[in-house]
Amino acid sequence: MELVPLWLLIAIWICVMGIVIAVLDSGGPKWLLIVGAFVAAVSTVALVEEFVEWRSGPASPVQRQLLPPAS
Repeated sequence: MELVPLWLLIAIWICVMGIVIAVLDSGGPKWLLIVGAFVAAVSTVALVEEFVEWRSGPASPVQRQLLPPAS
């Protein structure tokens, strides 16, 4: 079971990147930029891990039909 659904990770990533861009554009407080960059980095790593797990998941029924039988 997933701790955080993939759609929520994507939403968090988009929001955090928007905040980081807004802070960079406005010259806001540096601590907010550091926190935003940290959250963006963590959520990016989590998204990459989820994508790799999704790509290496079980084959779909169509893919199983196309695969040769195991020896």
